[in-house]
Amino acid sequence: MQMNPSPREFNEALEEYIVTFPNHSRLIEYLVKRYDVETQKIIESELSAAVKTTEDYLWSQSSGVEWSEVFELKLFNHVKSSHSWLEASGFSRLLSFSKWLCWHEGLNA
Repeated sequence: MQMNPSPREFNEALEEYIVTFPNHSRLIEYLVKRYDVETQKIIESELSAAVKTTEDYLWSQSSGVEWSEVFELKLFNHVKSSHSWLEASGFSRLLSFSKWLCWHEGLNA
């Protein structure tokens, strides 16, 4: 019987997946060393969904993203509402990616 990954496992994988931006091959290499195929698929799918949730929220900011502690907390709460396993350690990587994405795509206010 397959067990679901723990929040710690999701967050550790997220820390491996994103440094500045998502690196799929680094994630797969990390997962293959640690998990069976089914667990790899669960983690990969969930992390991809968390990145998409983050991107969608950033793109939805009609007047652009104005970075502040308040906005970062709103972003964290938004992503955590869909991905309850998210912790500060994993979120720090999503935040790093978010700031890069906003700079790269001109999404900053």
